[in-house]
This record gives sequence, C-alpha cells and structure tokens, in this order.
Amino acid sequence: ARAGAEKPYLTVATYGHPDAFTATQTVARHPDTVRIDVGGRGIAFYARSRPTSVYLAYRGSPYQIEVFHPVPRIAHQLVSSRRVRPIRAG
Repeated sequence: ARAGAEKPYLTVATYGHPDAFTATQTVARHPDTVRIDVGGRGIAFYARSRPTSVYLAYRGSPYQIEVFHPVPRIAHQLVSSRRVRPIRAG
C-alpha cells in the first residue's frame, strides 16, 4: 500500500518494553479483555471495545506485538494459529 492509503490493512507492530510479558499479562486481566490461547510461553488478548487489535507477548522477549486487521475475526485467527511469534536476532 502507498503511504496515506485510506483502506486499512493487516498490520503487525512491535513495541519495546523491558518486561513485555508481565505488562501484557497485567492488562489482559482487565474485565473488558478476551484472552487468546497462544501456548504456555505467551499471552494474548483483545479488548471487547476494540476487537480489531490483538496484543501478545512471550516470556523472555522484550517486545509486545500488536496484530491489527479491520476484520476482527482475521486478527484473532492469525494470533490463535500461533504463527505470530518472536524471532531471534542473529
């Protein structure tokens, strides 16, 4: 897509945070959230009030990941497929 495109697209963003897993786990406890199973080393959730963005983090990774899609079901399925995971540098 060109810069400034009006149509929303699948977007995967990473946010640096020294303890991303704990921060994500804390927010995932909020009553407005729905958890998505991503396995034992990760945590993922979306807010009922904003279902187009799913946030996830893995133990030991200094990043929180956001998966956005304008169709919530697609973002949820992508994250629950466990295909979104941290990659190791080097």
